Amino acid sequence: MPESHCKTSPRLGDIKAMWMKCVLIITCVLSEQEDAGGVLFEHWGKETCPQSTMLVYSDPIGGNRATPSAYGIVYGSEYETNFFGPLSSNQDVPCAVCISKPHTAKVLIPGRNKCYNDWHELYHGYLAGNLYTNAGREGYICMAEHPDFIFGGNANSDGRLFYSVISTCGSLPCPPYNESMPLTCVLCGK
Repeated sequence: MPESHCKTSPRLGDIKAMWMKCVLIITCVLSEQEDAGGVLFEHWGKETCPQSTMLVYSDPIGGNRATPSAYGIVYGSEYETNFFGPLSSNQDVPCAVCISKPHTAKVLIPGRNKCYNDWHELYHGYLAGNLYTNAGREGYICMAEHPDFIFGGNANSDGRLFYSVISTCGSLPCPPYNESMPLTCVLCGK
């Protein structure tokens, strides 16, 4: 790894600094992969990458806790309901970071499960996000249609919580959407 890509603080005595060093190393690896061509993407809810792509790394998803905190803490993530699979409630959520060499662009399309012409599907699933009333809300992601669970991670720790995202008609036209139905999503590469 070229030294110019990776600059870290010389003092890494506490856990936070060690965690940041790991993040910086991962960032360096990802930068080199992008330089080599291809598109990076997260395969949310999976420990592996789709066929014809390469795994960069796989880890649990971190995020904010559902309740307010006086300081920043990174927690693990859980499926908060059984929408994502039988007995998925409170299971911990993995994420694989993948690279697709033939592609140079990616787009996440909510509300669809097929890519537009001239785009290729990397994976599809359901739009997921935190409950709108929870503190530390984060953006929506495309959770794989048949997600994995992290073995032994079924404690109800209430870190970052994932719920299905449903549509509400009004400024969102129905049809093509349907009132109170979960929204699909697809990640496409070109």
